[in-house]
Amino acid sequence: MRKTVVVFLAAVVLVAVAAVAYADSIPDKISRQEARIGQGITRGDLSRGEADILTRNLNYIKDRYYRMISDGTMTQGERHRLSRMLENNSQMIYRKRHNAVRQLY
Repeated sequence: MRKTVVVFLAAVVLVAVAAVAYADSIPDKISRQEARIGQGITRGDLSRGEADILTRNLNYIKDRYYRMISDGTMTQGERHRLSRMLENNSQMIYRKRHNAVRQLY
């Protein structure tokens, strides 16, 4: 009986920690993407135009995030939509930072 209670409490703590980490993941992803865009500009991987596009996308996502949390709750569907938007933007950052310079002749 005692072992069952300990296992149950450990599972509850694990789920609670995972839920908190999941809830904080969207602002963390936004911060990481802002840093990646900044690094791309600094290293010369991104042109000003590319950086502007990526920044506008990220600002749109941030606006959506703040609207979704403004009512005090964020549904699982809203969280999933934001995660997909952030994933798409992350892929776009990668593609724009790693696009090859093409030789014309």
